[in-house]
Amino acid sequence: MKKQLFVVSILAAALGAAACKQAAESQSAAMPEATTAAPAATMADTMGDNMATAAGPATYKVEFTPLWTKASFPVEYPDTSLIHKPHFSGLIGAGHNASYHLFAVGQPPTPGLERLSEQGKHDPLDAEIKAAIAAGNALQLAESDALKDFSQTATTQVSVDGAHPMVSLVAMIAPSPDWFAGVSDVNLMENGAWVASKTVDVQPYDSGGDTADTYLAGDADALRRNADLTLAPSPFQKKVLYKLQQVPRGAVVSYQALGAAAGAPKGARAVGNALHNNPVPIYVPCHRVIASDGGLGGYGGGIARKLKLLRSEGFALSKADEKLPDSVVWGHTGTKVFCRSTCHTTARVDRTKIVFFADAEEAKQAGLRPCKICRPA
Repeated sequence: MKKQLFVVSILAAALGAAACKQAAESQSAAMPEATTAAPAATMADTMGDNMATAAGPATYKVEFTPLWTKASFPVEYPDTSLIHKPHFSGLIGAGHNASYHLFAVGQPPTPGLERLSEQGKHDPLDAEIKAAIAAGNALQLAESDALKDFSQTATTQVSVDGAHPMVSLVAMIAPSPDWFAGVSDVNLMENGAWVASKTVDVQPYDSGGDTADTYLAGDADALRRNADLTLAPSPFQKKVLYKLQQVPRGAVVSYQALGAAAGAPKGARAVGNALHNNPVPIYVPCHRVIASDGGLGGYGGGIARKLKLLRSEGFALSKADEKLPDSVVWGHTGTKVFCRSTCHTTARVDRTKIVFFADAEEAKQAGLRPCKICRPA
């Protein structure tokens, strides 16, 4: 059973004609198997007793209380020394009818939900909800502030009525690639009456807008876009940074190979200088450059951070490793073939045309085919 990340209590704030608080049935959505070690989430909707028949509208106070701590979730708990500490975006949602769905398990996210899950932004999800309101399928937009101090609670209000008895709410789990937690289509009316109390268990959801599966992974969609390199002071540095942008997640290249791709096969040192002065390190990933012998080489952010970044991208590295593991596969940019590191063909290959992949799957995703001699896949 997965642990719970937070609790949301929904309490009656104002009632119309004979109405009360909320109800919500237990829901859960499993994370991808690769993320089963990551924390889960809970929304508990706490209210009083059942009330009389609910013909009129009702307003509920939503209290958002986090349970996410390093003690509870030690696996890859985000670094609290960073600027973007563990937090949740503000809640956003609405009361609605059965024709509207904020999200549905197994269905692709709307553009608004995708942006919320990747960046924590309420726009354009708020516009999507307002469109549902205009169409008569939702009642009123509900939002809260972001929750950054885990000793506090975030609050908002949600309105429902007889024609819109369901509630859906979501919040981004941050930092994460594209994860959110929420409740969907929670019906607050049972047998013609507003239910006074209910608890909903919620797991983290992967919106599917990105492919990453760890807290440390960035937004792969954004990082695949070519950055503006006008800040690079020289044509050679621009060429080096441009070529480095082509190295995908799950792969690394040597300084020598990168120099050759930029037109300077003997310019490993010049490549190192160009990377040292990289003006856009977020979008041009210097951590994906290593020494020709498989050594990890240097990194402006420190070797510990380089190791952490490479591990997050699939490389089986420990904190003490100084070289790539034997599990990597060698990809040849000319033949488009990849081999095991022990394949006898690697002894005579031109190293300036080699890209190292974390595993065979990463090489195949990059369009390479397995060697027929060593059969790496």
